[in-house]
Amino acid sequence: MTTDRRLEILRAIVDEYVETQEPVGSKAIAEKRALGISPATIRNEMAVLEEEGFITQPHTSAGRIPTDRGYRLFVDKLSAVKPLSTAERRAIETFLEGAHDLDEVVKRSAKLLADITKQVAVVKYPKIGDSSDAHPTVHVTIGSEQQDMNLQTTSLVSVGYGSDASLGILGPTRMDYAGSMAAVSAVARYVGRFITESAQ
Repeated sequence: MTTDRRLEILRAIVDEYVETQEPVGSKAIAEKRALGISPATIRNEMAVLEEEGFITQPHTSAGRIPTDRGYRLFVDKLSAVKPLSTAERRAIETFLEGAHDLDEVVKRSAKLLADITKQVAVVKYPKIGDSSDAHPTVHVTIGSEQQDMNLQTTSLVSVGYGSDASLGILGPTRMDYAGSMAAVSAVARYVGRFITESAQ
């Protein structure tokens, strides 16, 4: 079982890899993170993480990158969806509140999500009068968890609302999961509210 210290190291590897797109070494983690442990200890913990299948070495003498399993653990251990700032929430509401019908709300939502996350927005269309709000759970499907073979180098972050509608983003497995989950959740809540209000 992975310890808290190993989880911190995994989190550091994911964050650094998302930011730099380069394999991450123990020295970089020791320099950038205040973990209070030496590069040698970090290397030992990375070896365990690699044995457990959470990280991999793309080529010899390189640092490590997260595996799909590592991203899954990282996402599952995000204590909560990071809240958007007041400014970000206001920007979403301002962008969406000019929309007058469902088509326009869905189009604006897709554009907004793509702009915020720099990923591809995906929408499964809702119906006016459908039940209501966004579901509280953000679903994340990572790499090899995708059913379609062509999508197994991507991750899907989505939120359902109503009975059969959903909205989300599709991007590389190396994405900012915390930020993407927050954006998808906020936009889906707004769309859910629009559908509920339109049905009244």
